Amino acid sequence: MAKVYVVATPIGNLEDITLRALRILKEVPLIVCEDTREALKILKKYEIKGNLMSYYKPKEKEKVPLILKELKMGKDIALITDSGTPVISDPGALLIREVIKEGFEIVPIPGPSAVTTALMVSGFEANSFIFAGFPPRGGKSLENFVEQILNFPSPVVIYERANRLKNFLEFVAKKDKERKVLVAREMTKLHEEFLRGTAGDILGKIKGRDLKGEITIVIEGCKEAKTKEKEPLKNILKLLYVKYKVPKPILKDLTKLY
Repeated sequence: MAKVYVVATPIGNLEDITLRALRILKEVPLIVCEDTREALKILKKYEIKGNLMSYYKPKEKEKVPLILKELKMGKDIALITDSGTPVISDPGALLIREVIKEGFEIVPIPGPSAVTTALMVSGFEANSFIFAGFPPRGGKSLENFVEQILNFPSPVVIYERANRLKNFLEFVAKKDKERKVLVAREMTKLHEEFLRGTAGDILGKIKGRDLKGEITIVIEGCKEAKTKEKEPLKNILKLLYVKYKVPKPILKDLTKLY
């Protein structure tokens, strides 16, 4: 039975691709891609002669039947996007759902993602994190979005377009002047840049600059939220110690478990 390989591709530097991904792209008879022009950059660099079919969000419903037809003919398919991992704020979910319904095997070929790349250099503890995709464009919806993500105890990663970065940072600065932020742009490319500090600090650094493209932003988790999370445990430990005379070594062990 034919397979669908979901292949992660470089987010910038074309050397950031796995050997397995290259092998799959060479072997499959059809590569389904978000933009054929972007896909050709990888294929040309690694001298791969692939048969391409464009697959992007406005045309997803139209293309799914055509792709399923290829699979039913026994052809393996590789799904890629312009950069990074398919489905993560990129096309692919609709196709994968339909492929699952039809009973074809889906094989993930992991690799680059702007989300994890930015987290790697953020300096924030990322034992857990939240990916919130693209925020609303502006107004009250954006203000509510910012207020919500600033309350999360874990770091939050979002994508934003460069022309809306200033507006987003202004909302963050308005809600929390002290919160640390990382703005990552052109990651893995020649002009890679990481801007760190509070939202106000970064607004000062980008003042007068004409930034382009998409940007990845990492926001430090809310320290107050972490403290509030532990309040119920503190109350329980206090009750165990005062009322039930539980020894302190046991209480310390309970704290470690939490």
